[in-house]
Parts: sequence; C-alpha cells; structure tokens
Amino acid sequence: MDRMTMIKDVFEGYKVFNYKEFTIALYKALSKEGINISGMNTLLEGFFCRDDNQYGKPILVTNMLGLGYPFAGQTFGGYPLVVGRDGLIPPAHHIPDITDIENYIILNAAHVGLSKEGKWGEVERYNRKNAGASCGYLMNVLNSKGDFESDNWEMKEVYKVLRDSLVNIKSSDIPEVEIAKEVSRKSKEVMRDYIRKASLKEKDMNVIYVNGVNVDLYPNPEDDEKNVICVDCVEIYKNGNKVKEIEL
Repeated sequence: MDRMTMIKDVFEGYKVFNYKEFTIALYKALSKEGINISGMNTLLEGFFCRDDNQYGKPILVTNMLGLGYPFAGQTFGGYPLVVGRDGLIPPAHHIPDITDIENYIILNAAHVGLSKEGKWGEVERYNRKNAGASCGYLMNVLNSKGDFESDNWEMKEVYKVLRDSLVNIKSSDIPEVEIAKEVSRKSKEVMRDYIRKASLKEKDMNVIYVNGVNVDLYPNPEDDEKNVICVDCVEIYKNGNKVKEIEL
C-alpha cells in the first residue's frame, strides 16, 4: 500500500492534501467567502511543533500566497500551551493594513511521521542516516509508564493535558497517530476559547482558524509542498464569534 493511501485510510473524515494543494484550496475557499488574502491585508501564524521537520510549512504557505514572513506561535507538539488570549493580540497588531479589512490566519497542527518503510511515528530527517521519532516529545509521553517524570516543564504540562486520554490512545490501532489526533482535538478546544476571549476587534478583521494534523513524509525543505496536512476544520471568526465553518 502506498503512503497516501495509508494516510487517507487512517485519517478518514479529514480532508487530506499535500501542502501545495492545501494552499490553493484554502485560497479558493476563502475567495468564495469574499475574503481576498494578500500581502497587503493578511498575516499567518503557524502553531506547529518546534521540530525541525515543521518549520518550512508555514513559510511555504506564505510564499505561495504572497504574504509576509509568518509568525511562529508557541506550542508543544502542536498544542498551544502558553498562548492565552494575550498571546493572540500582539501578532494581530502586525497584520498588513494597506486595505480596510485585515485577515489573521491561524494554522494549528499536531504532527506524526510516516517513514519510507511505512512506519507511523517515524520520519527521515535532512542529512540523517536513519529515520527517527517524528515528534520526540509526544513519543516520550506516549511511551511513558506509570507516573510521568521529566525535568522539562512543557513536557510535564502536555502530559497533564493528555493524561486522561493515554489509556485509550495506547490501546488504539495506531497509537502514534492517535496521540497526534488527540493533540489536534485538544488544541482546537483551547484555541477556540483563546480566539473568543481575545475578540480581535481591530478594524474589520477576519480570523481564519485551521486545525489538523501534519503527516511528515519528506525530509528536505524543498520537499515541503509534498508533505501532507489532514484538515479537521476551517473556521471563520469575527469579534471572537465563529460565523462560519467552511469546506476546502
């Protein structure tokens, strides 16, 4: 079975795109809603894991859309751990304001690797001989036994977020995928709350929230457009209120 078929089977119910397809689909879907994004009115903030296999994806999207350099949101494994409402407000002050309408795209995704050998939870990395854990932090939490111990504050906090779900995650068919899905689900809950509380009433502002899971297939930065995003939702907010969920 090829890897794209594996991904579509495992992420049934998600919209599955390579990153080039995703960027085009997002632009077209927003245009249909009358939201015309450009470098004159739009900022993208990527809430991804800090892993080296994640950094190029928001850059790829902004380059394809003709936007400025993306903001990097603070997350742990894709979970927005230390953001809060006040963490969303400062980036909104950097949105290009040449037009009367401002657009703030929040692209939030957990991630899991799928190696060339078809092994979930592993990924080849740039100039590394062998595949390794796609998200070392999440795999560490996944493989924990008993009480989780770490001197890393972030890791301990995300363990608390996932603790009540770990039994179900570990008993699932593919735990490496299920933990990424659970991070995505919990991220969606908390980001919706942050957006609501932040309100973001600057001018006539659209907040576009995209949630999903990245599947890492290729290690080189120039291959990022071939990597995959499994989209769970695309939501549009105004003044902190969700006005619409759109399909890509």
